[in-house]
Amino acid sequence: EVDRGRIIGAGATATSALVALAELGAHRVDVVARRPLAVRPLIELGEQLGLLVTSVSFEKAPRGEWPLTIATLPGGA
Repeated sequence: EVDRGRIIGAGATATSALVALAELGAHRVDVVARRPLAVRPLIELGEQLGLLVTSVSFEKAPRGEWPLTIATLPGGA
């Protein structure tokens, strides 16, 4: 069980990652994305799942350890 997680990327695969984090017990998820507007559907899904989802730009993403990070970027990105 994890209380918080981070998703790198905000495309279709990020939706599955968000659901997986909810199933693992996360309460907070930061989504690191190039385009903050792309995170809006994930924020709305997070509300339905009972998660606090925040949008973080690549430039401002905090460094350091996270309980769980899921990268959803396509290969070569």
